[in-house]
Amino acid sequence: MENKRGLSDIVVTLIIVLLSMVAIGVVWVVVNNLIQSGTAGVETSAKCLNVNLEVKKVNCTDGSTNQICDVTLSRTGTESDALGGVKLIFQNKTAEVSSSSLIDISGNIEPLVGKKATGIDSLIANAVGVNAIEVTPYFKDDSGNEQLCSQTISYSF
Repeated sequence: MENKRGLSDIVVTLIIVLLSMVAIGVVWVVVNNLIQSGTAGVETSAKCLNVNLEVKKVNCTDGSTNQICDVTLSRTGTESDALGGVKLIFQNKTAEVSSSSLIDISGNIEPLVGKKATGIDSLIANAVGVNAIEVTPYFKDDSGNEQLCSQTISYSF
């Protein structure tokens, strides 16, 4: 009967150790999830740094309602991974009301080869016209989602 005090000290110590282990496990799960979710963005950013896209030529003509454009892109740089495609933003920056439209051109642009996209409906009316284009490359991750690069190439004509 006199040893009950010694037994309760052991039980309290075991409970404290178990609670500490549970707390460490919870913190580990949270930190591990944060680390894993941040690595995808770093990988895409590293790829994007080594991709150099350049708009070589843009030719826009009047279509039935909107301007139809041909765009020639050139790719240089050391990154050899396949691009998922590019986002083209056609703009008219000099109109009274700024007009713009977003067009997606999927598919890789091979380094040093380039790509010519023809017959693109700019979705900007003939009366307004197109005088600028912005190009943003993107990669596709393992699940097929588009990962946009932060750099945008602007071209005025």
